[in-house]
Amino acid sequence: MKAIVNASAERIEGGSAVAENAGARMRDIIPQVQTLRELISAIACASAQQSASVGQVGVAVQELDDPAHAALAEQTTAAVGSLANQTQRLAHAVAVFQFNRDDGVVPAGAC
Repeated sequence: MKAIVNASAERIEGGSAVAENAGARMRDIIPQVQTLRELISAIACASAQQSASVGQVGVAVQELDDPAHAALAEQTTAAVGSLANQTQRLAHAVAVFQFNRDDGVVPAGAC
């Protein structure tokens, strides 16, 4: 009988040690689970922000495809060409003048 009681006591001590070990491991795991929860929350927030940004890019691309924007681009190109021509003509018109050392303007043929 004493042997049975001693064997039971040893089993109880072994089970108690296993339970204490499991409790210690659970206490170690709890902060890691909290950290994991925070990381998942941050990922979800970043994903929502990224989704909103992708939506904004989609809207911008649609606006670029708008025929009104294409017409505006054509008008801008034409205006740039016209300004280039006007700049060239102005450069030719100004070329007839020379500047002397006191910064006075005199016609090119007067010197």
